[in-house]
Amino acid sequence: MLTVEVTGPDGHQWGVWREWFHRPPWWPGVGFSGTRKRRAADQTQPKRSSLDADPTGCVDVGVDSPGTLLIVLAVVIVAVIAWFWILPAAFFAVDLLVVLAIALWGLILRMAFGRPWRVVASQAGSSPSEEYVFLVRGFRASRRARDEIVVQIAAGQTPSRAEPA
Repeated sequence: MLTVEVTGPDGHQWGVWREWFHRPPWWPGVGFSGTRKRRAADQTQPKRSSLDADPTGCVDVGVDSPGTLLIVLAVVIVAVIAWFWILPAAFFAVDLLVVLAIALWGLILRMAFGRPWRVVASQAGSSPSEEYVFLVRGFRASRRARDEIVVQIAAGQTPSRAEPA
């Protein structure tokens, strides 16, 4: 989410943000080496072409008039444009809609089941990084907690979260 940068009175830089995941996601298939072996096996097979049957390398397309040639050329150009621009754009749009739907569904489920957001305040640049983590229930409450922590750091106080009464 949005990281708020703040400098404390002692000159140290802090970053304060809220996290959706508290650990990096594990995706199935990460680290699977079967594809590398499969690709290596595919490269050992000799590739055959459709031109291997004709020893001269000439292909007769059966075009008798320039009009037919122009129509064939136009169809090929339209097919190339569709293949390289229209189809990828359509696939990208569908993928984007699926990702947005999954993110929206996850946000709705997070709100419905009340899983807390992690508000993290971390000091940048120090070797043993100083980090404070607060669990806050609710999206707006996590934004308010983030803003409170920013004000506390700017005032030189240790970040703490006062629970609502």
